[in-house]
Amino acid sequence: RIGSAIERPTEFRQLSTWFGLEDLVSFTVRCIEAKDVGCVTVWGVSANTRSYWRPFGCERLGWQPVQNSEGYAA
Repeated sequence: RIGSAIERPTEFRQLSTWFGLEDLVSFTVRCIEAKDVGCVTVWGVSANTRSYWRPFGCERLGWQPVQNSEGYAA
């Protein structure tokens, strides 16, 4: 599942669902390079303070998000 993969959040809901482009790129690379993962379902979302999604499954890929939409909350 991929969150709102856009340059920056532009509406209130995206403060929860935002998947920053830096995180999206590192996530994609990690998906390609990960070894012996098998089949896994993951949440592609940044580390947003207001998120109701968590990047479950990403630990199997060895990936952690670093961006947070909170800087765009104003």
